[in-house]
Amino acid sequence: MPINRSKLFAGQRLRELRKRDKLTQQTLASLLGISLSYLNQLERNHRPLPDRLLHLICEHYGLTPAWFNDTREAHRLQALRETMGDVVFKEAPLTMANMAEAVRHAPALCDAFLTLYRAYTFEQQRAPSTLPDIAPLEPYEVVGNWVQEKHNYFHELDCAAEKFYQTLPEHKDGLEPVLTMFLLEQHGLKITHDTDMEQQGLVWRINRQRNTVILPHNQPQESRLFYLA
Repeated sequence: MPINRSKLFAGQRLRELRKRDKLTQQTLASLLGISLSYLNQLERNHRPLPDRLLHLICEHYGLTPAWFNDTREAHRLQALRETMGDVVFKEAPLTMANMAEAVRHAPALCDAFLTLYRAYTFEQQRAPSTLPDIAPLEPYEVVGNWVQEKHNYFHELDCAAEKFYQTLPEHKDGLEPVLTMFLLEQHGLKITHDTDMEQQGLVWRINRQRNTVILPHNQPQESRLFYLA
């Protein structure tokens, strides 16, 4: 039975190594064999550091995995992420970049905030009858809270994306037709475009009756790639 380990968010340590060697993100991404956008997400703690990259970096720099996890900043950031996932903060959300900046530049303030939140949850559990009635959540709020609880990380989806990326040819230009063909061959989904979607505030949708993925018209290439992926 596999061991359920916590995910490692090591953006600060990864950034320290890169700046120590005076490398650009593009250079380090090339050394690790990953995309620039993926490295950017790792450094911003938007994605956890997977085992294969952890071992590769440790081998390259002569480190042990403990070096990445032995940091109060990482634990403080994780606690802040979990705290901000509470529905009480739904009207005042923070981006991961905001939280990472707060942890780096105002750690004492973050600790005070976390202490206050723990006191709040203790009082909430001790005297639930004194709390005001809370209106039931809308379906999209329930989904949003679930995504927050997962820290926007879904292991099966992440592994599938990594596996797909590894099957691409070494020269990875022209990713859009590759994704389009993958959707057609694996899921029977065709791609069409709609000139009215952007005005409706939609970024993409699926017509299951027609097995069609519908995208907005005249979107930048990076946006089309994101929606297809």
